[in-house]
Amino acid sequence: MRPHSPATSGRSWTAPGAVLTHPTTPVRTLSVGILGLTLLAGCLGAASHSKHPPRVAGSGSGSIAALVHHMTLRQKLGQMLMISFSGTSLSNQEAKLLRHFHPGGITIFGDNFASPSQLKALDGSIQRQGHIPLFISVDQEGGEVIRITRGVKQLPSESYYGQLNNAGRVYSDCSTEATQIRKLGINMNLAPVLDVASNPNSIMAQERRSFGPNANIDASLGTAEIRAYQHHGVAATAKHVLGLGVTSVNPETQLPTIRLSKAGLQNQLLPFRKAVSAHVDSIMVTHVLLPGITGAHTPASLSYKVVTGLLRDQLHFGGVLMTDSLTMGSVSGHFGIATASLMALQAGEDVLLIAGGPVTWATANDVENRIIQASKGHPHILGRVNASVTRILKLKKKLGLHLPTR
Repeated sequence: MRPHSPATSGRSWTAPGAVLTHPTTPVRTLSVGILGLTLLAGCLGAASHSKHPPRVAGSGSGSIAALVHHMTLRQKLGQMLMISFSGTSLSNQEAKLLRHFHPGGITIFGDNFASPSQLKALDGSIQRQGHIPLFISVDQEGGEVIRITRGVKQLPSESYYGQLNNAGRVYSDCSTEATQIRKLGINMNLAPVLDVASNPNSIMAQERRSFGPNANIDASLGTAEIRAYQHHGVAATAKHVLGLGVTSVNPETQLPTIRLSKAGLQNQLLPFRKAVSAHVDSIMVTHVLLPGITGAHTPASLSYKVVTGLLRDQLHFGGVLMTDSLTMGSVSGHFGIATASLMALQAGEDVLLIAGGPVTWATANDVENRIIQASKGHPHILGRVNASVTRILKLKKKLGLHLPTR
């Protein structure tokens, strides 16, 4: 997500014919070019033949399997939702929404924060609404993207760290911050940004949100940040797959089109390959068009070829995959939030991020109903839901969140 994510309307428009009847069916596919699947296999060969693929975070899969088995479909779908709301305390309506839809996570924004003590109380109040503990996440990247502005270490921008090029300093600073935000109830940071800002006019470069144009430095500093957060009980989220370091187009409103050479693709993917090797807990996929891979109309975040074909099959990532916010106009304006959520699920995403403003009862209901309706006669959708919920619960258990037995 970007520094200031706008709220969107509660009701979503359903694009005619956008339901996928099979997870590998793209909306539209171009012929394979330099960015086709053959390129993915070639340029990611080293990753795909790794002798030590990363483990799926967490343990106790037997008890988690039993919990998943006893959950209703709506409870499972709720675990896949990460939402946001406005204000510094829960209203009665918001508390009711949390208890009814069972969202798996909440994202904290600046308007949810007044003081460290207030945020700690809010996070505790959120957790008391859920039968299953929630991810409570925040965009605490550093620089201009900081939601908690007092009471925790205020990190400089990633651009500053990139110029410094000191992984030890990154690890030390992020360790301090992780310890402090965990005490406030935050258990997931939507960081680090691993976009390689190879274009000085890209949105990541202009906003100083990237470590810089050197993929090796980005990878080194990014993995230091990941290890710091995760060592101190905060899940890290590597973002954004793929290409915001190249484009100046803002996915809040438009779908950027990314065209990369083979070398350019390898360069952009290097920090993410290193993040996978560092056992990053989560990866966020953003809303960009990669015509040679996904076709001309399917964003990476909703593409089976990117989410499953690239991240799962080629990079062997076993952790939690998350969409960038589905409220962004580049997606919601084309597909509607409910249809985009279904497409993301079928692509292989685990967490459907619907954040940037208060999520209404109607939006959450539309998303769940859209997926439930599509699942009728299509058992592979139910299988996808079960796989995602299992990964989500394993990460929650790894974070020390107490899971119920059923």
